Amino acid sequence: MESHDPYRGDIQAALAEIDALTRQVDALTRQNEQLVSRWWRTVVIAGPVIALAGWLTSACIAELRRPMLSPTRSSARQLRRVAQLFRASNPTACPSMLDLQCERQFEPSTHIVDEWKNPFRIECVGDEIFVRSAGPDRKWDTADDIRVPAPVGEDVIHDAL
Repeated sequence: MESHDPYRGDIQAALAEIDALTRQVDALTRQNEQLVSRWWRTVVIAGPVIALAGWLTSACIAELRRPMLSPTRSSARQLRRVAQLFRASNPTACPSMLDLQCERQFEPSTHIVDEWKNPFRIECVGDEIFVRSAGPDRKWDTADDIRVPAPVGEDVIHDAL
């Protein structure tokens, strides 16, 4: 004789649903593992690529700026020679750009502004005359300022830019 269990059908339906949900969870787990694996591969590959791209970008920007440094230095050297001539006839005065303009010391080809359209500055320290440019960032007293003559070791830094 067979016993009749009124809940047998409900239990079998519940077990079938649990089985179906377990298969869905397994499928989603595999899918998640694939996504995580793909994400990590992307990070492992993209991380160094992004770092390399950043380095190349900064190197390219430095290379683009390099041609501007040479004319600025050349103009600064020319201004320094003019300031030295002025100072030879006025030993106690440090010439300003205005002094040199008033004395008509410049040749027409002399640049009184740097490649970034900022005026040069003339500074005297003892007997030495320095001509300065604010450099590419157009701010004074920052690392990219150009000074002629350059302090010892600074030419190497600017030539590396």
